[in-house]
Amino acid sequence: MSNSNLSTTRKLPQLPTELWLQILENISDPAYLWTTLRHFSPTFGSYVDKIFLSTYLPKVSASASLPRRDPSTNALRYQHDAPEITFRFSGIESNTHLTLATSTIAKNGTSMEHLKTTGVLSQQRLEEAVMWVSIGCSRAQATPMDILKSVEWREMENIWVWIVDWKELVNEYFEIKKKALERRKTNVGSRGGVGRKW
Repeated sequence: MSNSNLSTTRKLPQLPTELWLQILENISDPAYLWTTLRHFSPTFGSYVDKIFLSTYLPKVSASASLPRRDPSTNALRYQHDAPEITFRFSGIESNTHLTLATSTIAKNGTSMEHLKTTGVLSQQRLEEAVMWVSIGCSRAQATPMDILKSVEWREMENIWVWIVDWKELVNEYFEIKKKALERRKTNVGSRGGVGRKW
């Protein structure tokens, strides 16, 4: 197929932005939106970004898998177990950064302030944690992300916040999911059986 034919097939009908957004909002697969349709054209990219800002980012959550040992020496670094810590959507800053925040009380009923002052939950420990991130899926399907992060304590609110470039987070999230799917397909192929459908 010639380049001219290819460009012809990729032309889209001239529809108002609002109508394209309504069409794309009916696609229930965020991975397809982000990894495929977003790259169709700059215009589609801006549409998908708007959908993520309005629909998917407000549902983002991240559960911290807190370390106890030094990863290089395996020596015990943190003496105390910590309760489950979950960061949830708190806001968007300048359309570029996603703010996720904890609640003031952990699931076991202990205040974040107490966990911080007793040293159970420190900035370093949170920044070393693997984050199990959910974007457009249930927490049971969360993806572990061991990424560089900046976590800070907000004294006035007594909460921890994680501020992250949301496009970098979403890119890495779907890249990790893609690689995990490829590994599963490879493992299924090597066994010669039928794999589980994910």
